[in-house]
Amino acid sequence: MNLIYQSILNSIKSNPILYRLAHGTFWSLLGTVVSMVFSLVATIAIARMLGVADFGAYGMVQSTLEMFGLFAGFSLGATSSKYLAEYKTKDKEKDSRILSLTNTFTIISSGIIGLVIYLSSSWIADDTLKRIDLAPLLSIGALFYSYRRKIMFRLDLWEVLNTMMKKS
Repeated sequence: MNLIYQSILNSIKSNPILYRLAHGTFWSLLGTVVSMVFSLVATIAIARMLGVADFGAYGMVQSTLEMFGLFAGFSLGATSSKYLAEYKTKDKEKDSRILSLTNTFTIISSGIIGLVIYLSSSWIADDTLKRIDLAPLLSIGALFYSYRRKIMFRLDLWEVLNTMMKKS
């Protein structure tokens, strides 16, 4: 078994593309596992603090905000990753335009979706969730959600730009 492991490891180390793929996959997997563990611990702590009924309300607000988040994202992450990887070496000017357009569109769409949730929070809480008392939480969540999306995208943009600057 150790011999098989060593031969796989040597073949990965000898091929730069395989090495980058394995390295990126490892860190992505580790980040996902750590994020899930922290999320699980936080969810358990929140459930114990809130109790059954309030935790159910928390879940309704969170899932409602995340549903709207799917609309705000428009799958731009996967799309921009594809084109950024494609034009990284071919056309750096086009690459930076794609990054700028994605940033602008994400900020605008998350702001619009946040505003829509904020303005319609009473209607969503009353007609859809059947709990009018959740309207203030949806309003606060909409503002936080819109702001968080902008911050997260800017941090991701900063990381991408730093990576691009190091490689050029």
